[in-house]
Amino acid sequence: MFKLGTLFRDRIQNFNRSAKTLEELQTRYPDNDKHEIETWYYCHLDFRDLNNTDRANFYLEKLKNKYPNSPYARALTDPNFLNATKERERELNAYYEQAFNLFQKSQYKDAFDRCEEAPKKYGSTNALMPKFALLGALCVGNLEGNEAYCKALSEVIARYPESAEATRAKEIARLLACKGFEVDVVKDKTNGGLPIDNEFTLEDDKLHYFLVVLRGSDIRLDDVKNSVSDYNRENHRLDQLRISNIFLGTDTNTPIIVIRKFDNRNKAMMYYNEVKGKNDFLGETDKRQYTKEYFAVTQENYRRILKNRTLDGYREFFEGTYLK
Repeated sequence: MFKLGTLFRDRIQNFNRSAKTLEELQTRYPDNDKHEIETWYYCHLDFRDLNNTDRANFYLEKLKNKYPNSPYARALTDPNFLNATKERERELNAYYEQAFNLFQKSQYKDAFDRCEEAPKKYGSTNALMPKFALLGALCVGNLEGNEAYCKALSEVIARYPESAEATRAKEIARLLACKGFEVDVVKDKTNGGLPIDNEFTLEDDKLHYFLVVLRGSDIRLDDVKNSVSDYNRENHRLDQLRISNIFLGTDTNTPIIVIRKFDNRNKAMMYYNEVKGKNDFLGETDKRQYTKEYFAVTQENYRRILKNRTLDGYREFFEGTYLK
């Protein structure tokens, strides 16, 4: 009920349904303290947006009386706290960007040390902890080899199971054939028994992903992902599209943004045709343009791409089937 109430507000901005759901939650489960502070905070926002001043103030007073020093109460009563929080967020984002840049320059030890320091500097619950955890795992892979890499990836998955970073960690773990993530492959008897995974299949009715392939050394990946996220929030609010990123092999100059998921080929290609000519999709301007490619891909073909560690082969398949 808590998730439903917050989704009504955050996803479709139905403040009335959100308030009713959250108040029903309190009526049905009066002794459940797990989401109490967040529930009161959301109720205050809902009633404020519904112009119900009395009810909004009711929840504000409850927050101030029981949780006066909480971030929720301070965000509503102390404008300096909001300014300080925004500055802290900017500082945190810059700190992560610096760590990621060190990783891209192959300065893995320095990047790893920054990831280790992040929870000490910004708290173990800061919003970027999944990102720091995955980046730290990538550094471990380059510093200590596959066994330590697999262990670090497993820790990311266990600690942040619902995050986009956990999804990325699983993809890497499958690629490395880490214990518990092995994937069966077809053996080619005419190719020395080596696994082959380049026989792409056309499955129009299967779930699809959308890939944005970027090339170049001057790519601010977080800025691009934020632009894509903003675009989807504005134009595909109800589709619940999720964004992650990967690198094929060790080429950190070719990031790939993965947008999940579309019900079938038709919906993925509608998205393709919609965004391919729009600068605001990636946040491009007259002064900043990216070398890019877009692909729609089934889950199965996506796994093949990961194993091949290259888009070679799939590019020809996509052009010959999806764009014909």
